[in-house]
Amino acid sequence: MKSLQNKTKLLILLSLIAGLSLQCEKKENNDKDLLTLVTIGSLFNMAGDCSIAANGKTLNTWTTTSGLGSGTITKTSSVPVVGHPTAVLKYAGTGVVKFTLTGKSEVIVYGSGSCPLDSTKVIKTGITYSAGTLVDDNAAFPDAYKLDGTGTISITAPNNPSGVYILFYALPSKGQSAQISYSIADSL
Repeated sequence: MKSLQNKTKLLILLSLIAGLSLQCEKKENNDKDLLTLVTIGSLFNMAGDCSIAANGKTLNTWTTTSGLGSGTITKTSSVPVVGHPTAVLKYAGTGVVKFTLTGKSEVIVYGSGSCPLDSTKVIKTGITYSAGTLVDDNAAFPDAYKLDGTGTISITAPNNPSGVYILFYALPSKGQSAQISYSIADSL
């Protein structure tokens, strides 16, 4: 009888140890699962390489860097929750520059050599937007212009001392996209 009691106690003790061990293992796996989910989530929700403060919001998007010539913005991000596409064109040159843009998007021009960008870096003097296709659109964002078709942005030399960033913020409900074709020339 004593042997049966000892075996029962041993079996209960081993069951408890195994149960706790499995529980700890399960908890450890849950921690690993949570870490994996957070990692995967951050990969799909990456911040991009440029942080921009506009209209009381912080946007994070990818930058396409370009010199003179032409191309198309291909790296885009989207604003969490609302899903509005964004992109940034970076031109590192200084002095006189003319951008010819084709597409439909909200546009804000920043004079800066690096990100992050905010309203204090918006170029407000020495900049000309072509009328008709680039229209003042403060309704979307302060300092924003609405690109609808092909338009030009010209900046004179003293107003571009450190480079230019152009934010494209698309409102899909208005038929806009952050996919923008551009050409850049160093003459007006």
